[in-house]
Formats: sequence, C-alpha cells, structure tokens
Amino acid sequence: MKKSLIALTIAGAMAAPMLVQADTTLYGQAQFRLTEADNTDLNAEMSTTRLGVKGTVDNDIDGLTTGFQIEWDFAADAASGTAANSSADVAVRKSLVFLKGDWGQTTFGRQNNPAEVQDLGFAGKHGGTYSLTEDRFGNGISYATLPRNGFEFAIGAVMDAGDVGEDDLDALALAFTYTGNGIEAALAQYDVDDAYDVTGVKLVYSMDNFSVGANYQEKDFDASSANDVEVYTIGGTYGLDKTTLFVEYQDIDEANGDANDNSVAIIGASYALGAKASVSVEYADFDSDTGSRAGNDALTFEYNINF
Repeated sequence: MKKSLIALTIAGAMAAPMLVQADTTLYGQAQFRLTEADNTDLNAEMSTTRLGVKGTVDNDIDGLTTGFQIEWDFAADAASGTAANSSADVAVRKSLVFLKGDWGQTTFGRQNNPAEVQDLGFAGKHGGTYSLTEDRFGNGISYATLPRNGFEFAIGAVMDAGDVGEDDLDALALAFTYTGNGIEAALAQYDVDDAYDVTGVKLVYSMDNFSVGANYQEKDFDASSANDVEVYTIGGTYGLDKTTLFVEYQDIDEANGDANDNSVAIIGASYALGAKASVSVEYADFDSDTGSRAGNDALTFEYNINF
C-alpha cells in the first residue's frame, strides 16, 4: 500500500504542470455501506473510494478534441477494521486517451467496455448481481459514433501480447444502442477469443417519473456448452420528488444443472440530499444460499457522495 501511494503521489506531482495547462476536472466518489446479511456479521465499510481526473488539451487541428482520463479505486476497508490503515493496493480503473470529432470518438487504453450496456441500473448494491459482461477492459482500442437520430454504434478490441494464444485480437466488443421517445434499447456482444462470448439485449421505457425495463444475457463457452449461462432481469423505478423507489428481479440458469441456479428479488428506495449526495436502503432476497451462485439475504444502507 505504501509503495502504491508513493507511486501515485509521484505521478500526481509529475502530472501537475500538464493539468494546469489542460481543461481538467477532478472527480470522485465516496460511498459508505452498512450491511446486515444472513449467515454473516454486521458489516460497516467504505464500499467505494474513487478518485479520477479527466480533461482535454489543446491541439492545432480544427474540429479535433484531444483528451484523457485516469481513474483510481482505493480499497479503503480491505484490512481489519481495528487496523490503522488498509493494506490493499490502489487499482487503476481507467487510463485512456481519446480523439473526438464530427466523425465520432476513438479511445485508447483501459476504458469502459462498449458491450456493457445491458445492465438496467435500477437497484443499488445487488443490482446487476448476475451481469455476465466485464465493465471495462485494458490494452484496448474502441470507436463510437456520435448520436444520429438517437442511434449509436460502438466497437472495441483488446490486443494483449501477454495473453496465451497466437491471435492478435484477444477480444471484440460490439454494441448498438437507441435512445429517444422514452425508449432506451441496446444489443451487444462481447467475444473473448478461445474462451467465451456474451450476447445481451436491453429495453427500458420511461414516462414522466416512471421507468420499467428488462434485459436478457447469455454466455456461451467455447470449450463446452455444459457451462453455458442465461440471465434475465426485469425491474422498474418510480420517482416522487427527491425519493426514488426501485424493484428488480434477476434469475440465472446454468446449463450444467439446477444446483447452481439462483434468483434474487430486490426492493429499495433512495433519497437525494442534493445534486451530489444521496442515501438509500435496499433489501435483497436470494432464492438459494448454496452453490456457486449462492447469495445471502441482506438489508443494506448506503450513503453516497459524488464530486
């Protein structure tokens, strides 16, 4: 942990002159979570501690935007609660540069996975419990169009010379999305070479303060179909002034039998303390607490600040 913090401090000091010259935004997230779950003790933790910097820098080409983003995640409570410090390393969530113009945006580096567009994003801690696609990838290059009548297309590729195998392309992500007229729709695929592919669809409809949606994902393994997985999710939200009520139901089925199948029903509410702060409470009821997809019923309280 000390070495990671020293390296982060040095990197920050070296980057300071560049940030002064750039159009830069410092941002972050701090989230406290208190969880009472079956078969475990009460747990109080800083569940999310993140810090990032993003911005653009000047260039000499008209119509071209050149920018960057770097984001770190700190495991603030990875150590014993009685320890003075957490001993976990700092993780790099994003480290990227991009070019943007009328033609769209090309991004290089560790970035969001373009195929991760299926999650409904309705619930809190347990929302997307059974999501099958990685949120981000590294060693990547992606291209995304600008919105055209609500439609967008994105493609991303992972090229990691350190991966086992002879293929230059280690993973490919594709996503088609539409947003407009109260509809949010997505179709995406993430194909990891010689391993698996994930295909997913999502549809959300919103009207006034009400939203309802569903998604479906399937993960097919190259080696054997016996390990294939299917997940579907349905849910909804209703906003009332500063309060948002949400429900979500997720179900996962594995091709290798019922022993590892599971489902979870989630209900909760969040309250906006302001534009950047909120509190929420959520209850998750799992159908099974055994098998590889086991889950413990849990009541969770969260206090979140974005800056």
